[in-house]
Amino acid sequence: MRLRNTLVSLLAGGLLFATAGSASAAADGAPLIDPFEQCSAASFQNDPRLGPAKLPFFGDVGEQVSDYDRTGNEPKRQFLATWWDPSASFSPFPATPGNWMYPPQNGYYLNTDGSPVRAAMSLAPGQQIDRFGRTTGSFLAPRGTDYEDRSLPPTNLNDPANPGGCNYHAYQVLRPITVYSGAIRPWFDQPGDGVQYQVVCALVPGATASSQCDQASGNLQTQYLLDNGYLAEVPVDDDLL
Repeated sequence: MRLRNTLVSLLAGGLLFATAGSASAAADGAPLIDPFEQCSAASFQNDPRLGPAKLPFFGDVGEQVSDYDRTGNEPKRQFLATWWDPSASFSPFPATPGNWMYPPQNGYYLNTDGSPVRAAMSLAPGQQIDRFGRTTGSFLAPRGTDYEDRSLPPTNLNDPANPGGCNYHAYQVLRPITVYSGAIRPWFDQPGDGVQYQVVCALVPGATASSQCDQASGNLQTQYLLDNGYLAEVPVDDDLL
């Protein structure tokens, strides 16, 4: 957060210089100021597993990644050796074999018998929730949860279709939704302890027969909630400081 405040001060002071050079920059067709509220299209150290090279300082996502360290202060090689399985049969990156080693029991803390520490609860109309990922996923969180508290890998910030948006989506609840909820265990060298909402077919009336219900895991796609009037996507405020 100290870095953010310092940057804000520098930007405020630098506006005079930006104004003075605006004619030259406009003539060159170059942006006057780097878009500090967006993720970059380029990957960190040219490795898509490590997420975008540049993360935002401002906006909704900027607030959530203000204290985020993508490798948890570990060297890149050690981080990938710990969390990336090169022998995995499916890879999200065709040029890079393997996939992440995700936590057991959907990332919840575990009871002594190995079962997840979670409980069913209802999300109420008007409540806002969010996720970093496509609508095919089933896990959400209270809107604004810090990224490191979600225990996600850096790749959840990637969005090839809209790199600047950082793969972030916010939603408002329109109809009551019963979900599983619980604290997120530390993983991917992140502290976790945020709250996650898991959407499962068995808790949403009529969802078990849908093609958007994964019969193997029992998880239900977020898209089902959008299609059936449970959720509406809401704009993300890129200008929020």
